[in-house]
This record gives sequence, C-alpha cells and structure tokens, in this order.
Amino acid sequence: MKTKLTPEIAYLVGLWKHRKSKEGLGITGGLKLAEVFMAEAVRQGLLDANRIMATGRESYFYHTAYYSLFEKTVEEQLVRFAIKNEYSSNFIAGLFDSTGLLDGKTPVIEHADRADDLMLLRLGFRSELRAGRLRVVKGAQKFMEFIKPNLKLEIRKKENKI
Repeated sequence: MKTKLTPEIAYLVGLWKHRKSKEGLGITGGLKLAEVFMAEAVRQGLLDANRIMATGRESYFYHTAYYSLFEKTVEEQLVRFAIKNEYSSNFIAGLFDSTGLLDGKTPVIEHADRADDLMLLRLGFRSELRAGRLRVVKGAQKFMEFIKPNLKLEIRKKENKI
C-alpha cells in the first residue's frame, strides 16, 4: 500500500508527535483529543472504525505503512514543513491542538523540542525554547492566524494560580 502525506494527515502527525501511544499508531490524552484523532483517521481512510482500540488514556490502531509515514514525517519535519503552506499549517495546528495553550496572548507549545523551534523560525515565527516549553515571542498574532483555520479543538488557556 502506498501512503502519501496530505495536509489532513500532516495534522494527524502533529497531534501524534508529542502524544504517541505505547502501542500501535495512536495517542495518549483526553477523550476529546482521542475523538479528534480517531475521527480524522477514519475520515482520511487510515482505518475502519471497528479497528480502534483503547486502554485507559490511550487510543490506537495498527497500520505499519502509516506508522512508518508518521515516523518518517517527524524525522524530516524540518525539510517537509520549511515553507508556509497547507502542510505546515496543519502540522503546527496538530501540535498546538495536542499540547498548545495561550498564556495571555502568547501561544505556547508544551513538550516541544529543538526541531519544533527551528521549524517555527524557518516559517518566520521567532520563538524561545525553555524546559520543553516553546513560546512564540514575535509574530504571535500571525502565528495564530496561520494555524487557526486548521485547529479542531477549543484553544486552552493557561490557568493563573494565586
């Protein structure tokens, strides 16, 4: 079976990158996140709805070809998402839906790595990476405009603790 990266699958790869399940191809997280991941996977024809497995906080399925595509896409993220287009917008929207939030007006991607930081820099969004938290410090408004059409979950906001 030949697998091909599409903008919609790029979104799934973004969701999956920092929330990989221990089994198969899936994610760890809340119910809404799992619903979005699995519904989009079914819509894109990655699996039949009756092949979804869930244990505790993990939802996953088995598909070797797509697992390889997801792994390869993450490995090559700096090359594949080097220009502003549908693919990079969907990938970053997936990252933001899975681990992102707003701290005031500043977008933050938690559990980020150096590749995420470099990718955003190449796309024109200056950010700083500290202790796994990526803050977009320049171009936050443009960043949100770039990913907002592709977000599928409600934007989380940072809770201020007193």
